[in-house]
Amino acid sequence: MSAAQVARRMLASFGVSTSKERERTFWWSSSSKASQTDTQSTCTPATSPEGEKRISPAGLSALQPYECYAAKESDLELAAGFFALAKVPRSKHSARLIKQLLRTIALLHSCQYDSKDINCVLAHAAVYHEEVSSHWVQLMDEDEHANVVGLLIFLAHCHVIDEACPLSSWHKCLFRRYCSVKRLNKALMQLMTMRKYVLRVSDDVLQARIKVLEAHIQREDSFGS
Repeated sequence: MSAAQVARRMLASFGVSTSKERERTFWWSSSSKASQTDTQSTCTPATSPEGEKRISPAGLSALQPYECYAAKESDLELAAGFFALAKVPRSKHSARLIKQLLRTIALLHSCQYDSKDINCVLAHAAVYHEEVSSHWVQLMDEDEHANVVGLLIFLAHCHVIDEACPLSSWHKCLFRRYCSVKRLNKALMQLMTMRKYVLRVSDDVLQARIKVLEAHIQREDSFGS
């Protein structure tokens, strides 16, 4: 069985339709209605350096206004590490994206996943973002980008976690204000097509990114001690 067939079967088991619709759509339509509290924030958008450099204290402080969206204090460091690894362009560090990322990490915590598993999920998702971002990220608005990042993390958790949380639960917690389950599923399959249905990341690449995330969390712990 090929890797693509395994991925399709895995997604089907988590309630994701794998019908091969290939209509030309651009993720979420402009008519999708978002919460004004999400799209019209007065908080200062976060910024972070490019590449795998650790976020400076100034960059981390930009996440502090969104601390209420974090399940744990260390989630701010985890989010900062993800931004660095995923190579999100500075122009795309929006309040909407920060909130969505912190909410997504909080959802993973609520499922009682081990912290090492969560780090592994985010490391995978960072690789996915880096590899597919050239296709679309500069063309997307804040809502689209934030939702796609959430979906990449969903894909990563399907690959990493044995008992994954179904797409319907992710929709209820993170996406219901922005799109239907049907549209969410279509966007998910477009991402899978970009990945050629391959979710695995090479061990050396994965371990390097996990170390970066762990270094961010350890730094936060040392500041708090």
